[in-house]
Amino acid sequence: MNWLAPTFIALVGSASYVSFLKLAQGYYDPKTVQSFLVFCCFIYYYFAGNNKNLFKSFEIYAVIAGILFGVMTIAFNAAVNLANNPGLPGSIVPSNALLTYFISLSLFGLAFSWKKFLTILLIIAGCIITTIPNMKHFKSSNNLWIVMTLIAATSAAGNDIFSKLSLNKINNNQYLVVQTFTAAITTIVAQYITTKTVGLKTLKKKDQKKDSKIEFLNKYPQVSLFVALSGLLVFRQFLSIAIGKSENPSYPRAIFNSQFFLSLLLSMGIQKGSKITNYQWAGSSVVLAGVLTMALQK
Repeated sequence: MNWLAPTFIALVGSASYVSFLKLAQGYYDPKTVQSFLVFCCFIYYYFAGNNKNLFKSFEIYAVIAGILFGVMTIAFNAAVNLANNPGLPGSIVPSNALLTYFISLSLFGLAFSWKKFLTILLIIAGCIITTIPNMKHFKSSNNLWIVMTLIAATSAAGNDIFSKLSLNKINNNQYLVVQTFTAAITTIVAQYITTKTVGLKTLKKKDQKKDSKIEFLNKYPQVSLFVALSGLLVFRQFLSIAIGKSENPSYPRAIFNSQFFLSLLLSMGIQKGSKITNYQWAGSSVVLAGVLTMALQK
């Protein structure tokens, strides 16, 4: 269970990333933020890991994992934009842990465990409970969001599987360099195709929002962007460590997917109008029960 500690560190990093990314997107064009952040991650890992010969570090599974991570990001952002309620894609994507679990059983020759299976189901159920009010009133004239959500979920599962395969062959630093490089290329190309732009762009003055309760963050949106980048760096690094150390990559992924509750708590402190509903409290309690059960299992 030496994958637990890095999983929880990744969870904290992801919650910071999500919460501060939301604030940063009030000043920067959301269609350009993701590719910029992923590219910055690549630059950091490249120099921090002392991997000067990029092509020598290339490993095919890490390349595939990077492409799938880029596709997952693009598809999920599209699903959120297409759906009338962005909470629904967010509640479906965590189900990728179940797909990862079953693929890993056959791929890595692991034995089926009812305890692990039911624990993963419990965490997914908690994620779904949080959005029950939204489901009751949800109407959509464009069901393309469902397709994009499924692409995001399957891409996330594929990313976990190929990450595990890659980390069985190369060290974490090499993996991160190659994975973020290919993810950056994927997201930059997607940005250019959809917006005909490259690089980070600010919103027009009339479209900019000051949604933070902290005036300093409203005055300096660059700080929110920097914190989001820091959170992304932390969660990518420690999640890959957890996946590399785990027997089945679905185990750290299941716990990691519970980051939404920590993100909700953080958003309550920094974002205007942010609150936690009774369903979110109930769903989060179920998720917490699942996380604790997973952590205590041998």
